[in-house]
Amino acid sequence: MNLEIFEKELSHHELRTGISRDDALHYFNEIQKIYNLNFSNEVHNKMSPHDQLTLHEMNIQKLFDFMLYGIAKRGKEI
Repeated sequence: MNLEIFEKELSHHELRTGISRDDALHYFNEIQKIYNLNFSNEVHNKMSPHDQLTLHEMNIQKLFDFMLYGIAKRGKEI
């Protein structure tokens, strides 16, 4: 389901030169695996399933934003 959502969102954006749709989907899959592994750690296992899901869904929006738009503002190099 997340892959379908990402593909739909991706269809609204022009990819950078040298980045194919398959590259972007592969990157998303890899990041998603790492993100989901985080929720199997000891800290999250102490949370209720409801709290885990709430936190996961809250943070996935930020992850999507970071993946699509990056984290640094383009401008002069330091």
